Amino acid sequence: GQITFGCFNNLSKMNDAVVALWSRILNAVPGSRLFLKARQLMEASVRQSIIDRFAIHRIDAERLMLEDYTPRGNYLAAYQRIDIALDLQGLWKSSFWARVSGARRRIGFGGSARREPLSSLMLTERHALPPGVAHVIDKNLALLAALGLSAVGRREFPLPPFEREASRVDRELAALAVERPILFHPGGGWSSKLWPAEQYGELARRLARRRIPTLVCWGPGEEALAHRVVTASGGAAIASFPASLLEFAALARRARAIVAADTGPLHPMRRVAPLARAQKADFQSPWRSSAVATCAARSELTAREIAPGRKGRLDGITTHEATAGLPARSGRPPG
Repeated sequence: GQITFGCFNNLSKMNDAVVALWSRILNAVPGSRLFLKARQLMEASVRQSIIDRFAIHRIDAERLMLEDYTPRGNYLAAYQRIDIALDLQGLWKSSFWARVSGARRRIGFGGSARREPLSSLMLTERHALPPGVAHVIDKNLALLAALGLSAVGRREFPLPPFEREASRVDRELAALAVERPILFHPGGGWSSKLWPAEQYGELARRLARRRIPTLVCWGPGEEALAHRVVTASGGAAIASFPASLLEFAALARRARAIVAADTGPLHPMRRVAPLARAQKADFQSPWRSSAVATCAARSELTAREIAPGRKGRLDGITTHEATAGLPARSGRPPG
């Protein structure tokens, strides 16, 4: 019969990269549909925007099931219109939602491959993690073997063309009189991922003495943190302009390096300086082989766990260590 995929996430997570990936899935499974359910779909303009974004990838509107807010009971019942639930997180929470979805097949990893092993009791199918699989992308792709798909190593995440976004980035950089900066991205999902603003500020001053400009990037809710870094730098760093995902990708390709503790902003970069390398450093590191090789060969800092007694913060990493992973002087960024 007809396969129905589903995603009930907040549409703020439906960025251009995610749209491109869902489109590849739909194009690979003829006749399949994608069921999107979110409060934002109450707005006609939002619904049309979703249709237009998928149309770029040759997905007709008839293959999109768009549904807005419904009361809790109807919301849970809507999950039963999805055929297969994949539990990628391995948590009680994720397995619970797979269970209440009513999906006939609830698939996930078993045993030690799960972060909360007993949560596998809520699944109908449990699969072992293949030997040698370490990165989270490959781990998630390995679960597709349950559907007869061999996908480990196929790390292809195409972005749509972003010439317009690149032109805007060039204009913004010209307005700031900044060329080939090092990017700082001080934000993170948890306090354990935050390096103090004062440390970023000191690092910016060190780089300024090398005549290397620094641009402080920020995401939603992080603008105040970015300005604290600028203040701590004594004016050596400059706050970046607000940027979409595609604009950040264009900005990353014009930068010589990025300094960040969270792994998310590192993926578009050719050269990275991760502030901390935890025990499972390769689990979420930049997935492109060239990026990983660059990180290991030129920019990786001393491996360490988060120091006990520091409330999870990365205070123990010095600016001297961070500087060691960055270009020694002004010049063209590595290709």
